[in-house]
Amino acid sequence: MAGAAPIGKKELLAWIGEITGSRVAKFEDLRDGVVILKAFLSIWPTSVDERRIRGKPMRFEWETKANWDLIKQAMTELQLPIQVYDKVGIQAGRFKACYSFLVMLFFLYNLSKSHDFSVDFAHPIDGKLAQFLQSPASVSCLERGGGLQADQAVLHGGP
Repeated sequence: MAGAAPIGKKELLAWIGEITGSRVAKFEDLRDGVVILKAFLSIWPTSVDERRIRGKPMRFEWETKANWDLIKQAMTELQLPIQVYDKVGIQAGRFKACYSFLVMLFFLYNLSKSHDFSVDFAHPIDGKLAQFLQSPASVSCLERGGGLQADQAVLHGGP
């Protein structure tokens, strides 16, 4: 991606819509967790039981809660940086919460596809998130969730 324009909100929303087959025009479209869970399945095929995702239309608050419980459980099992999990912020469509979460997903998705992936983001990234993304832990989480096979992880500098 060298020489490409920095990735901002518009590009992240278009990207997540593309990989999930969902219409995502604004951060608020992430609030029920469905799009995020579909992205998890695209990045980590073994991370979430697709049958447990509560799809649209959602009629009850417990359905949204169930989706967010799945997200948190997957993040814990994958050993993703838990400080990025800001359910309240994402559900409210807050920029920092949504942007950080999408940055993490975008980076890891692309890393799973290409070991020499690099990107410039249009807005500053949280220091702890940046540290995680640049560490061997990012490769390990991909392998843990079926996003990389062991032989691919060696190419990425992982275990």
